[in-house]
Amino acid sequence: MARLSWKRVLLLTLSTSVVASCGESFGESDSTGGNTTGTSNGGNGTGAGNVTSAGGNGGAGAQGGGGGVPAIPLFEDDIVPILNTTCGAKDNSCHSRVAYAATKDQDCRGWLSLENAAIGSQLYGGDVDGQPTGCPDMPLHDRLVSLYAWEECSGVAKKYVVPCDLEASYLFDKIDDGPYCGGPPSEQMPPGKVMDPKEKETIRAWILAGAPRADGTKLDCGGSGSGGSGGTGGGTGQPPMADLWHPGDMETRPADKPIPFIGKGNDPEDGALTSASLVWTSDLTGQIGTGEQFDAPLSIGTHVITLTATDSNGNTGSESITLFIVAP
Repeated sequence: MARLSWKRVLLLTLSTSVVASCGESFGESDSTGGNTTGTSNGGNGTGAGNVTSAGGNGGAGAQGGGGGVPAIPLFEDDIVPILNTTCGAKDNSCHSRVAYAATKDQDCRGWLSLENAAIGSQLYGGDVDGQPTGCPDMPLHDRLVSLYAWEECSGVAKKYVVPCDLEASYLFDKIDDGPYCGGPPSEQMPPGKVMDPKEKETIRAWILAGAPRADGTKLDCGGSGSGGSGGTGGGTGQPPMADLWHPGDMETRPADKPIPFIGKGNDPEDGALTSASLVWTSDLTGQIGTGEQFDAPLSIGTHVITLTATDSNGNTGSESITLFIVAP
């Protein structure tokens, strides 16, 4: 992962006073890829990795007496209000669009903005307001499930939210006693206080349910509790590994043009997995293909593409990337 450029550091100073007021700790750039703050955004990503699942998806459906926690929390109805009131997403907050400042030379990964709006194609605030970034606008839900946090935990990158998988979701680390990553280490969120247990449980249930939206879209956890990356034990033996080779993460591709999809699956007991053992899905359109290689077009939008490998015992492993599909 490339280090933060001096240009980017200068841009980010626009939001320094705002972020500092939220309890962030500032320091020099660290050795893992340019982190000028200790907290705001998590870990800089170099890949999804293979993170062991935090537990079964059954936990999401068994919230019951959680003090009014929705049985199946929805992003727009239940999660956005929590993020707005506890973490801040207005112009005077550390998670505003001004602090985002994502640029193409940094793989469009900015400080995490929690504003519920599609942002990213331009810079906001100060003398740079309105300048193009070379990145697509991304809605908040897409930013959470697609982007890697800036800070790394012992060299391991995490996405903010990996549907179905608490352990792989850095957002939950930040509200659930860590680990707080980076150098110097970041802090818990919300800063200076403990999140309301009901709100934390709502976020937990939402992630384990596949990060569902009000329109019904979500990742199918398959009753396993792993999602986006990592593996699950559906039977005996060890879970397989999925290795998504092509296309690359965060690429921009034209709509309705065939895209080559290439990947591999390997299982400790079964060896190489092929054909129907490798299933490719888009969070927008569902299954797009099977096997180690095929071509398929995608519609306009931000697609989270997941390759899932399943062994003969029903164990699964998966890897995901994000593709920005735009008009030709």
